[in-house]
Amino acid sequence: MPYIICCGDEKLKAADRAFHPSEVAREKKEIDIDYYLRSQLVPVFGRLLDPIEATDEQQIATRLGMDPSAFKSRAATRARAEREEEMVSQLLI
Repeated sequence: MPYIICCGDEKLKAADRAFHPSEVAREKKEIDIDYYLRSQLVPVFGRLLDPIEATDEQQIATRLGMDPSAFKSRAATRARAEREEEMVSQLLI
């Protein structure tokens, strides 16, 4: 069954803002473009561009005109992994 996520109360889940395409057209509902950028495009672009060292989801979001704070930073992920490795090595000593 096809559906389109529309703008509405951001506190609602996406499923609560999902409508059939005919309903969207008939009631002239506004499509939630940010939802599609945030949940459909940025993650895909992130996976495609992952091999490029200086690219992460925050940079992609910035280029798309979005707030980058809601996305993963490769540097933050790498720093967290290094901290975890350090903790494990400390435990093994």
